[in-house]
Amino acid sequence: MGRQARGYKSAVTVDFEATYGVRPGVKRAFRVPIRSFEVAESRDQTPDEILTGSRNPVAPDEGLTDERGSADVPVDAHSFGIWLRGLFGLPATEPVPALTLDAGNAVDKGSGKVGLPATGHGLAAGAPVLISGTTGYDGAYSLATETTDNELVIAAPYAAEVFDGTETVQLARVVTLLGDAADRGDGTVALPSKGHGLPVGAQVVISGTVNYDGTHVVRRGSGLDAIVITAAYVEEAFDDTPTASAGFFDHTYVVVDDMPSFLAEKAFPDLPLYAVCEGLKLNSLGLSVGESGAMSASLDIVGRGESDSTQPYDASAVRLPLHKFQQRQARILEDGVLLADRLKTFSLDVSNDLDTEDGYTIGADGRRGSLSEGLMTLSGQMTALFKDTRFLEASNTGDRKRLEILLVNNGYQLSLLLPECLYQRNTPAISGPKGVKEEFSYSAFHDVASEGSGLVVRLRNEIKTWEE
Repeated sequence: MGRQARGYKSAVTVDFEATYGVRPGVKRAFRVPIRSFEVAESRDQTPDEILTGSRNPVAPDEGLTDERGSADVPVDAHSFGIWLRGLFGLPATEPVPALTLDAGNAVDKGSGKVGLPATGHGLAAGAPVLISGTTGYDGAYSLATETTDNELVIAAPYAAEVFDGTETVQLARVVTLLGDAADRGDGTVALPSKGHGLPVGAQVVISGTVNYDGTHVVRRGSGLDAIVITAAYVEEAFDDTPTASAGFFDHTYVVVDDMPSFLAEKAFPDLPLYAVCEGLKLNSLGLSVGESGAMSASLDIVGRGESDSTQPYDASAVRLPLHKFQQRQARILEDGVLLADRLKTFSLDVSNDLDTEDGYTIGADGRRGSLSEGLMTLSGQMTALFKDTRFLEASNTGDRKRLEILLVNNGYQLSLLLPECLYQRNTPAISGPKGVKEEFSYSAFHDVASEGSGLVVRLRNEIKTWEE
């Protein structure tokens, strides 16, 4: 007897389809982190009451094939973008612009730290930055916890300096190269950088080499200790002084008319069995903040069917770095104002209302030939400490509110913006002697907001292209 398949050895790989239910000609698969993935194929059996002259049953009739199930995935700075692509398609991507220091003085903060003036810089403590144009502070840093809204604090020896307002600060991660360049034989070169942590699809600027300086994209085949770029190979050894700097990009997702479809492989290497679920679409996505435990998104997935193999769909599928957002990092803003010390929980549910019944076609072996999306619905609930009547008054008057979930983890950010929302009236109840809480449902929609979308999601990370 063989070994039982083990969950911890299992994996899920995702790739996007150009045509519904058809595997892509060029594989660009990602191995995605999951907490659970319960998408499965099923086929009904219906008892048949054919009379045979005895009480013995005859073979049942087989019904239509259904592929569906739930998944629980971490909300992180990289792989969550793949699920967002499943919900919205490819995002609009723009580089995060560099900011300039204010004209002013460097400040000795003591304990080996220096303050640099930058009014309203918008960067969080822990963010990686690359400073340029100064006399004494050029280089890569991680912003210290003493950073405030108008001052960047870095760990550096203090040297008096007056800035003229042209010095720049770029949100960027910088790694060094140490070792020998390696020829991969396919027009790409592997540059050694132990534990660099840069994602495939990142754009890097390489400096300090003899042969590889310039702007490159981190290619598939990059590993934990090597950055693969497209370049003509020239033998070169690096001494840990050349650098590769990766700037950050904002990816903006909005509601679209045509949802993409994708495939997902469930890998059971213990057997081995690799089940490829095809023609998948996201029926819904839900997440909540304010609770204890991990930050997760719950997915409801529907598809066409599965096919099995003893070989993996893509043995070289990309794994992106895992930088999880935490519950404690969540912020809720109403009309741009932080709701501090007020909300206990906040949830968002996105439904695509997929047509799961009418997509079956003749000649498709009982499987769906199409999976059309319906109208998107956006709703959620919030629980708050009853400290004032702001929510109650808004529900009474029908005032439209602008709600945003904001997660910030060092330089990484995730924003889910609902530009137009209405609260459903629900007066608070007295449930006992302790503090009174209030609970409201809300609905989000698009009417006149300039964003042109009922939901706008912005993800910030180092990836420039999701199609590498």
